[in-house]
Amino acid sequence: LLRSSPAAADEQCLWEIDGIRHAERWGDITKIETVERVRTTTVDAYIAAGHAAPDVLSLDVQGAEMRVMRGAASALKNILCVITEVEFHEIYEGQVLFDHQMSFLRGNGFRLCAFYHEQPWHPGEPNGDGFLTVAEAVWFRYGESLERLSVRQLLDLTVIAASFNRVSYAGKVLDIARK
Repeated sequence: LLRSSPAAADEQCLWEIDGIRHAERWGDITKIETVERVRTTTVDAYIAAGHAAPDVLSLDVQGAEMRVMRGAASALKNILCVITEVEFHEIYEGQVLFDHQMSFLRGNGFRLCAFYHEQPWHPGEPNGDGFLTVAEAVWFRYGESLERLSVRQLLDLTVIAASFNRVSYAGKVLDIARK
């Protein structure tokens, strides 16, 4: 959906495949070879069409995560967990960075739980430590927004939280379900 940003074209990305590290220049691995037009829909429209609403929304859409979340404004009221790719430096033109995702999700009753699969990128040849550029972020429904969930949703959230080893949070959610 978004083109590679010239701001990151010379950044070196590190990949590990079968225990072997590879470094590739972002501009080289994101060259556009073909363009295809596809029809898309929003999460809200998908649910309105009669499809099941998700408990977990997992997004890795190459810089367009905020577009998808905005198209899930109604669905977010019932979503329990969001997993989203986040960038801390623009690697796609016009993308929304981590701080905007955090503000949006906090405003919708979510709290950041953890980062996974952090990717440090290098502004030149990989040497030493790079800059945190990309990660997967996990967000849980939190705070006052828990009070309006059904017992079923609270039990589901307990299981989701426990699956991420957030045991104390799972216990807190379970206590709310018992009330």
